[in-house]
Amino acid sequence: MDTTQLTQLVTKAVKQAIAQDKDGALTTLHEISKDGDFQIYAACCGFAQYGKAALIKLYGDQAPTPDTGGWGFQALDGASPPELFANRFLVAYANDDKVTAPALFRTALESEQYVESVWALLGNCAALARMAASARP
Repeated sequence: MDTTQLTQLVTKAVKQAIAQDKDGALTTLHEISKDGDFQIYAACCGFAQYGKAALIKLYGDQAPTPDTGGWGFQALDGASPPELFANRFLVAYANDDKVTAPALFRTALESEQYVESVWALLGNCAALARMAASARP
């Protein structure tokens, strides 16, 4: 799969997730996964790019920058490992942390909740995009 095809599939999966088309998004994720784990990592980065863009739109001029410490998140008690992965990966990606993001992915890849972790990331980024789309400009 080339970069153009992957980009199209990531966009399709995000749009399906935004529309809450679970079956369509799962089918698209399955199509991406046929080319292996590297493609899933690249897709996760694509999902996180949508999440980062949504956060920037939602926070506007209050969005953190590297000079102000970058993005962070507060883990809630009872968050599942896939939810923690999704939030941590998004924050690492949004902060352009090229060490933590792949390390988080490798950890998820080796876990029993790999699919759930990728699904949680897609869902969280789509939810942020949905919120940003309905936010006032």
